Amino acid sequence: MKNLKRLAALCLLPTFLLGCELDDYDSDNETNKYRPVNFKISSEGTQSDVAGGQILVAKNSSSFNDISLDIPSISGAAPNPNFEVNEVVVLLTNIGVCSNLEITEVSENNETRLITATEVYEFNPGLCDPSVEALDKLDYAMVEFERSSKPVSVVYKTRNDY
Repeated sequence: MKNLKRLAALCLLPTFLLGCELDDYDSDNETNKYRPVNFKISSEGTQSDVAGGQILVAKNSSSFNDISLDIPSISGAAPNPNFEVNEVVVLLTNIGVCSNLEITEVSENNETRLITATEVYEFNPGLCDPSVEALDKLDYAMVEFERSSKPVSVVYKTRNDY
């Protein structure tokens, strides 16, 4: 009988803990919602110097110059960020010739900044036949927004426009 009471208590424990966790989540949900952040695209295009899938953050001109020197093949405009108030996030993606990168939103909550990047397919990827030169090129974007001490995260989405 004693073991049966312990078993019953252990079975109910996860239910009670789950209820506590949901209550905490609900109370934090209102204060931790994502809010839009003003941003601009400082530069975008393709590059072939650095492997994709990287997020590089420059909070001053020195770190931005270091990043720029590592990526001399950028095809977009040479940006001139305002580092007195802004920071620049460089997204080096794995998005190649058969689709395009689009920065659709920048938002933040109390803990992080979130960049939403969308891979846009303008034609069926199965029909894409890139040139040999284009295979080495990966999309990048330099996103500029007001400086913050929050870490930057990226969420990737896809969209078919065909």
